Amino acid sequence: MKVDATALSSKIKEMFPEIGQSGVTLTVTAMPDMNAWEIRLAKGKHEMSVSLGFQDAENCLGGRECTAFASEVGQFVHSYCRHSKECAVGS
Repeated sequence: MKVDATALSSKIKEMFPEIGQSGVTLTVTAMPDMNAWEIRLAKGKHEMSVSLGFQDAENCLGGRECTAFASEVGQFVHSYCRHSKECAVGS
């Protein structure tokens, strides 16, 4: 399965709806030299990024294994939301 930034962004927003609900900007960019995607969250002056391996993203979007994906991105989203206080986590 070929993963693109749009599909990956949609999956992240589906798994972590607090991103869209709080006006946080999500940017997903391929970093082929690192064999990874850069996932960037931003709102106002606060901005953070994390990388996610191509294989982890492909496995998750292909419906095989989302554990690493959910763990890596989930910790990042929750850290961003807690430390910058830009989005409410949970419902």
